[in-house]
Amino acid sequence: GDLASRCLTKVPEVFPREFEEELDVVRDCRGAPDVVGYGAYGVVLKGCRKRDASMCAIKVVELQPLIDRDMMKQLENEVTIQQSLDHHNVVRLHRVIKASIPDRLPSHQPPCGGMGDAA
Repeated sequence: GDLASRCLTKVPEVFPREFEEELDVVRDCRGAPDVVGYGAYGVVLKGCRKRDASMCAIKVVELQPLIDRDMMKQLENEVTIQQSLDHHNVVRLHRVIKASIPDRLPSHQPPCGGMGDAA
């Protein structure tokens, strides 16, 4: 199967308050988060920092599947390594936000396109 089906983390539809205070998730025309890619245990979303409107990648990792598989040490090692990197050609980890994903979905999603989109 593809990476999405093997990834231990599902793409969240809603995000915790701590997250939304700092970041916006870029969404497609259906209102779904714009997925950049999938890894073995995390999904990467396209995002935007609210403080300066700069684009960023947001890696979301569900902890419970890693705990169940005794893989938390791998995640901790990845975070430690990424936090120590500081080079303009390497992805840089700016911040870790540890929070619970809300279990309710938003009640409204914008429709694809709109009247102003006609060519």
